[in-house]
Amino acid sequence: ESSDNGDARGSALSFEHMGDVELASDRLDSAHRHYLQALEIADEIAPQGDIVVEVKRRLADVEAARSNYHAARELASEAVRLAADLKEAFEQGCALRSKAVAEFGLGEWEKAREDFAKSISMLCSLGEKKELALAYLKAGQLLSTQAASTDMAAAYLAEALGIFEELEMSYEAGLAATALGRI
Repeated sequence: ESSDNGDARGSALSFEHMGDVELASDRLDSAHRHYLQALEIADEIAPQGDIVVEVKRRLADVEAARSNYHAARELASEAVRLAADLKEAFEQGCALRSKAVAEFGLGEWEKAREDFAKSISMLCSLGEKKELALAYLKAGQLLSTQAASTDMAAAYLAEALGIFEELEMSYEAGLAATALGRI
């Protein structure tokens, strides 16, 4: 049975990674399908497991990209809760970022700022750089649209830019520099 679970886990991870490729290419429908396939398998083998957390967070990102912010917040909230139950601080930090994006889309700016701050704090304490830089970038991009938050947005974008340059992630560094230049 453990071999079957290993095969199923591998299949779930494969669908998850295919979804990641599609999401990165902005093919949201295809990403959504792959993530649902991953979630279906993961729910069968470990409904409260780490893959479920990861996939629900990624589904939240797809829903936010579709401007379906209520669904995104619900999925991200589930991912935050499951990650906390599993004591998966990394996934909790990433899911808080996704939740903040959904809250921002719903006009719940104070909640979004709080969840971005929690996400950044959590990812920073883990020494995680890429996901931390992505949290800074997304927070900076969104907060830069709020007149009262431009100083915070600029600080976040500068942090993102520095980390992306350190990691030699030129595309993401360009996104941060462009957003920073607009403030």
